[in-house]
Amino acid sequence: MVRILFSVVAIALMMSFTGCSTVRSTQTFNGMGTTTAPKVQTVAHINSQIYGAYLFNAFPIFSGSPNDTGKSAAFRDTVTLDNGMYLLTKTAREDGANRVIDIESHYSSSWVPLGLIFWVREIQVSGTAIK
Repeated sequence: MVRILFSVVAIALMMSFTGCSTVRSTQTFNGMGTTTAPKVQTVAHINSQIYGAYLFNAFPIFSGSPNDTGKSAAFRDTVTLDNGMYLLTKTAREDGANRVIDIESHYSSSWVPLGLIFWVREIQVSGTAIK
């Protein structure tokens, strides 16, 4: 009985915490400049995010794919600063920018109390794309 309950809880947690990656950007600056440099055009402000579920905070179960936003990667540790920067710079290039300024990152790892052995990791990287 305990095994069945544990299996149901584990499956529910994995399904609810499957990894994902997202990129959001905006070109709305409401007439405000983002830099004092002359002849610089602000293209967009971009925020990339990758999160995933881990077993014992060491073994990846599902995490976001750095290549395709909205997709998951099974058993690969993709919640890294390198992959967050990759998503940020890839989106900036696609928007026509040749530089990214004001880059900030945030990493978090938190224990899932109901799962007992599961952790969720997340990396966020944001910056302003200019040309």
